[in-house]
Amino acid sequence: SLSAAFDLPRVQLQLWSEGEPTSPILKKFAEEHAAPRCGNANTDDIHRAAKLALNDEQIQSLALVPLYQPTSEIISLTIDNPPSNLGLLILGSYQECQFSPEMGTTYLRQIGDLTSAALIRVTTLCEN
Repeated sequence: SLSAAFDLPRVQLQLWSEGEPTSPILKKFAEEHAAPRCGNANTDDIHRAAKLALNDEQIQSLALVPLYQPTSEIISLTIDNPPSNLGLLILGSYQECQFSPEMGTTYLRQIGDLTSAALIRVTTLCEN
């Protein structure tokens, strides 16, 4: 699991097709951003909403990874033309510096890509 592999106390997968998201703020973020976002758990409304969704007051830093329907036109995506959003992966850490705004997000984006592809595959298999 991601939690064990990266020594994270909290990992949550929010899928919009499973019902209402924990927070409209998180759904709006995920729908408007294709790139992961990292930072202090108390920085802004988005991070505070994610910390609340994890239901753990000890969380100090977070990574928010939007999950989306892969597209061959991923390079041309903009905030005005985001991919079809599936949900949000929230990674929470007790360490304040584990997820910082300055860190690169390439690896987190790859985790999001793999998670999205797996979700689409499972959904497709279940529909057939």
